[in-house]
Amino acid sequence: MTVDPEEKNKLKIYLTDREVERIFGGYGKINYTDPRSKAAIGLLLKEAINSGGFMPQGEKLLIEVRPHGKGCVISFSGKNDDENITLNQTKSQFTYTIHFA
Repeated sequence: MTVDPEEKNKLKIYLTDREVERIFGGYGKINYTDPRSKAAIGLLLKEAINSGGFMPQGEKLLIEVRPHGKGCVISFSGKNDDENITLNQTKSQFTYTIHFA
């Protein structure tokens, strides 16, 4: 796993194919409605926040998962309330929003 804090409000986590298989059971099983996927992404996000290199701003967090080489990249971006975020899923990637309480 490689963590790349692009900015204070943006972060990318690169996973190898073996890590994707271990964490999610394979790239094809990553799904924003799947409890295992949600839990795994939540743990990765928590680890990134605890490392101190990432602090999302605003009340929304945009999360994108897409293939990268044989593994994948998970991108986290903090969003402000006035920014429009859409929910979509395709075969190769998905995007969803977390609302902070």
